[in-house]
Amino acid sequence: MDMIPERFPRGPGQVPRATVACYAVAVLTAVVAVAVGLFEGDGRSVATGILAAIVSATAWVAIGTGLALLAQIADRR
Repeated sequence: MDMIPERFPRGPGQVPRATVACYAVAVLTAVVAVAVGLFEGDGRSVATGILAAIVSATAWVAIGTGLALLAQIADRR
């Protein structure tokens, strides 16, 4: 358990790389969901794509924010 800081170096106060990756995946999934909705062409699929983009991006941002908050807690100890 004490080997984790050695294997994943991160300066105090820095955001973990996993947080940045989660935010990038949030943007990517939102773009893909909207693109798929637009590709289908009808109004219902566009609305479904936008809704899927909002839900998936929100989920990924929540995960990334949770990781960032856990890193802050770990920095205080």
